[in-house]
Amino acid sequence: MAEDRREFKALFERLQRLETRLVAGFEELGVCVTSPEGWCKVDNKGHCVYLRGPSRSIRSIQLAIAQAGGDREFYTILFEDEVIATVRMSEKSQLT
Repeated sequence: MAEDRREFKALFERLQRLETRLVAGFEELGVCVTSPEGWCKVDNKGHCVYLRGPSRSIRSIQLAIAQAGGDREFYTILFEDEVIATVRMSEKSQLT
């Protein structure tokens, strides 16, 4: 069980690094990757994030949760009233 958890965490970290590289590559090509105002609504009581569009990175969602005063819990990510992901907040996700 602990081995599965380590493998999952390693996979998640690799995906985040890949996502970061893709975002940097798109920025270099001139694609606007900044988040417009009001692109999501964070519900800290219900641990949910409601997206206006599905094209946001995991890191930007984590930062939006942190900016809204979120805690280190799992958040359900919804788009058009459908669950599309679950994001876990970590200490690294918190704003400093």
